[in-house]
Amino acid sequence: MSSVAFSGDSKTLASCGRDNAIRLWNVETKELIVTLSSTEWVESVAFSPGGEALASGGDDHKVWVWKLPRPANGDTR
Repeated sequence: MSSVAFSGDSKTLASCGRDNAIRLWNVETKELIVTLSSTEWVESVAFSPGGEALASGGDDHKVWVWKLPRPANGDTR
């Protein structure tokens, strides 16, 4: 694992690593919410202040901004 970041409300954890994946976890239930696939090794992640997006950076020397999915249960995180 290269990096982890908590959302502003601490309900979601983002993790990334050498497997070219970013995973979002529900902190309370410890369940995987979604896996985002990258073409390169992801070295760092950070949530936007409102939690609607996630920035990542890695071996491609670019910053990617991911629009995050909304939970189906209406929870706004």
